[in-house]
Amino acid sequence: MEQAASDAVRALRLSRPDALDLAAEAASLLLSNGAAAAEIVDIVMDICRAAGLPDVNVVVTYDQVTLALQPDDSESEPYMRVAAVRSRSYNFGRYAATVEVVRRHLTGELTARSALDEVRRLRSARLQPVWLTRLAAGVTGLAAGIVFGASWTVALLALVAVLFSDWLGGILAGRRWPGFFIQALVGALAVGVAVVGLRIDPEVDVSAVIIAVIIVALAGMTVTGAVQDAITGWYLTGSVRVFESLIKSLGLVVGIKAAVMVADRLGVEGIVVYDFSTRAVRPVDMIVAAGVLVLAFGLTTQLPWRGVLASAVIGMAGYAVYAAMLTGQAGPVWSAAVAAVVVGVTAALVARRVRIPVSGLTNSAVLPLLPGVALFEALMESTDYLFAGLDGLATAFSVALTLATGMTLGGHLVAVVTRPWRSSADRLYVPYFSEPVATLRERDALDPAIETPRARADEEPAKEARR
Repeated sequence: MEQAASDAVRALRLSRPDALDLAAEAASLLLSNGAAAAEIVDIVMDICRAAGLPDVNVVVTYDQVTLALQPDDSESEPYMRVAAVRSRSYNFGRYAATVEVVRRHLTGELTARSALDEVRRLRSARLQPVWLTRLAAGVTGLAAGIVFGASWTVALLALVAVLFSDWLGGILAGRRWPGFFIQALVGALAVGVAVVGLRIDPEVDVSAVIIAVIIVALAGMTVTGAVQDAITGWYLTGSVRVFESLIKSLGLVVGIKAAVMVADRLGVEGIVVYDFSTRAVRPVDMIVAAGVLVLAFGLTTQLPWRGVLASAVIGMAGYAVYAAMLTGQAGPVWSAAVAAVVVGVTAALVARRVRIPVSGLTNSAVLPLLPGVALFEALMESTDYLFAGLDGLATAFSVALTLATGMTLGGHLVAVVTRPWRSSADRLYVPYFSEPVATLRERDALDPAIETPRARADEEPAKEARR
């Protein structure tokens, strides 16, 4: 009996480096695709618990994850693993696939080594064909144009603009261009397509082309994870990630503004439109277009089909709430806030069933609510009235932050209310955001009810050895 227990403990110690490597690789992959720091730390600690490692210290910063193990016995060596994040792609399909691999490891379907190999393969894997994601990007632009009242001609121009923007952005990102310059070129390209549309038909309203590009570009700079970091106590990581989004947004603003000024100097008229409220589109058509917009963007981010369909339904529900509140004379900020909470709650309720993390669903579903019109109007107003434009820009960014906060609050409410009945798998898909912790012992002291499926089984050999 003693020999068997000793062999089990020895095997457990030999598996520890694999478990730590798995935790580090999974954490860096999640961080590079928009996960919040609290969610990353929670997943790392679940992996460490399954490996019998209560003394691993976890630190998540803007661009790296550090794991340090200082064992409490003299036979084990200290261990440190640093995983750097060199770029952010916001590939929610990869995000969801990483969480699924971790779930399979925690339930005993995969060993730490097998799960580590799976996570490493995900770094370069494409979950959807290139042609499909590229086409979906174009359809995203088309649907965004329709949501904002564009004619079919302008919607097709929006399709072309977003299609080429996605293609150009992918090439420049592959060559490691700074995000600011990529966004600036994307913004200028949108104005260029709008100018071509005006040359074809001077009477057409091409402003929706630029708005569609703004919507898709803003979605690629989602601040949801950053806001989650900020409101759960990870202030440094959250503030840096918000600042990154603001810098990329500024690049988009600069590109659009510069291109519009050049077009104005060349005598091109018809780009500037200030009043979008007069565009009469049936509410049903708007809601359907919002669903198509979310569905297409979900494919662009390589979500599995089950996640794409779920996020489309959630997005339609959120947009319906938003439109209803605007009709009831609520302001855009409050309308966006309530709609975002609805999106967050609904996504949290279905995330476990479709096996997609709640962030992967909400970041697509909120797309029709992003303040593309407000940002475009602010840009145009600043051409003649600088301070009025700055006020509009502040309003647009306030709406974006409100959306992120509302989605986070919705998911958190579901996690709190359902906490007594939640399983470990539920926590993987709908994390419970709490104050920052760095070690497993610290988390257990705050919430002793947390336990992974394998925790008890993996601790038995060590208990037998101590006896």
